[in-house]
Formats: sequence, C-alpha cells, structure tokens
Amino acid sequence: PDAIHNPELREKLLTFEVDILRNDICDISLNLQLTERVIVSADGDVSSVEAVPEPDEPDEMWAVSRG
Repeated sequence: PDAIHNPELREKLLTFEVDILRNDICDISLNLQLTERVIVSADGDVSSVEAVPEPDEPDEMWAVSRG
C-alpha cells in the first residue's frame, strides 16, 4: 500500500519486458517489487522479527459479473 500511494515508488512497483518471438508468440516477464511489514524489537543483543498481520477483509466487496 505504501508504494501505491507514493508516486516515486509507484513508478518502480511494476515493470515488464516483452520479447516478440514470432507474430503469434511472445515471452512476457512481469516484475513486482513486493514488501512485507514487520515489527523488529531488540532485547540487548537479541533481535526478533514479527510479521504484521494482514488487514481484515472489508465488509463490502466489489464483484464484476461477466457473461
């Protein structure tokens, strides 16, 4: 979420490359810069890392029907 709201980070969040092999075939590479929030606590010389849990699902969810 932090990268999506920051214009400078958002530009580097997703990159892609396409290699055209023939008229009907290509290789596509998608690169995502993913991060995970953690809490680091130190007790003397010992550090511990704890993952921050994912937020709860919103009560209202959007759905798209195709058909």
